Amino acid sequence: MSRPSFTPCKAGLLAAGIALIGLTAFLAHRWEGAKAHADGPVAVQAEPVDFDPADPARIRFGSLQWRGGLKIGGAAPFGGISGLALTPDGGRLIAVTDKGDWLTGRLSYRDGRLSGFSDVAMTPVLGAPGERLGGKTDRDAEGLALLDDGNLLVSFERNHRIARFSPDGKGGFGRASYLRLPPAIADLPENTGIEAVGVVPGGAPGGPPESQVVLAIAEHALDEAGNHTGWLIAADGSGQALAVSRSDGFDITDLAFLPGGDLILLERRYTLFLGPAMRLRRVARGDVRPGALLEGRILLAADDAYSVDNMEGLAVHRGENGETVLSLISDDNFSPAQSTLLLQFALGEE
Repeated sequence: MSRPSFTPCKAGLLAAGIALIGLTAFLAHRWEGAKAHADGPVAVQAEPVDFDPADPARIRFGSLQWRGGLKIGGAAPFGGISGLALTPDGGRLIAVTDKGDWLTGRLSYRDGRLSGFSDVAMTPVLGAPGERLGGKTDRDAEGLALLDDGNLLVSFERNHRIARFSPDGKGGFGRASYLRLPPAIADLPENTGIEAVGVVPGGAPGGPPESQVVLAIAEHALDEAGNHTGWLIAADGSGQALAVSRSDGFDITDLAFLPGGDLILLERRYTLFLGPAMRLRRVARGDVRPGALLEGRILLAADDAYSVDNMEGLAVHRGENGETVLSLISDDNFSPAQSTLLLQFALGEE
C-alpha cells in the first residue's frame, strides 16, 4: 500500500493539528488529575510487558538481566509518579507523585519475575502543620529515598526543599520535617530543581558513620561547563558542590545507592521528535566526593524501540536469591499518550 504524501504546507498543518489535539487531551487529563484528591484505596490494572517487544525472549541487556515489567493504569488521581522506593525485600512499593500524593501497594512475583501490583492506596503528603500541601508550587514532589531507619526523604522542586517523613504506624506517613539546605538550592530554576535525592552510605568521607550526608542532584541546573549540579549536604545544612557529566541531551531523574556503596543514576530524555529514551549509569562510591565530576559507565541505554517512557523513579532491593534488583518507574504526566511502566532488572557481574 502506498503512503500518502503531503506538501510541506499541508504536512505542517497536519502536524500542527495533531499537536493541538494532543495538547488539548494532555491538558484536560492533567486538569482531571489535579481536581481528584487521593485518600484511600484506588483501583488499578497491571498487565505484563516485555522490555524488548521485538524479541520477548531476550533477558540479557549488558550486565543487567530482565526480571519483568508491568504497565499500570488507573483512573485519576492515579498517575504522575515521580519518586520510587521499595522495601528491602521488594514486597512493598512506595512512591510519590508530583501532585503531592503517596502511592503504596504490594508487589508479587512468580519464578523471580515481577507479576502483579495490588492493595494500592493513595494518600496526601502532609506538610509540617499536618495538612495536605498547598498548590502545585508546594506539592511538586520529585525524588524519594527510603532510609535504613524506615524514614523517607522527599525532594520538591518549584518551592525547593527536602523533607523527612516517618511512618505513622498505620501504613502511611506523618507530617514533613524539612532539612536545612545550602542557600544555592533556593536559587534553582523553578521547574528543574532537586530531582534525585539519597543518603550516601557510610556518611561523610573520612567522617564517622553517623555523619549522614544527603546527595541531591538537580534535573537541569547546569554549571558553566554544561554539567548537572549537585550537592553533598551535611546535617547542619552546609553543602559541598559536585557535578554530574551531561551528554546526548539526557537529564538526571533519580539516583539510588547499591548495597556495596556504588551510585546508580537514572537519566531521561523525552522530546517530541525523538520520543522517550533512558539510561542507567554506575558511579564508583569513591568518586562521590566534594568537587568531583561524576562520570561513571553506562549500564543500559534504551529508546522507544523498547518498553520505556518518561522514566523518573529508581529503587534498589535484594531479590529472593540475594541478587541486587533495580526497579524503574515512569511518570505518565496524566496524559493518555503516555504510560506508567514499572520495570525490573537484576544487576549481574561485569
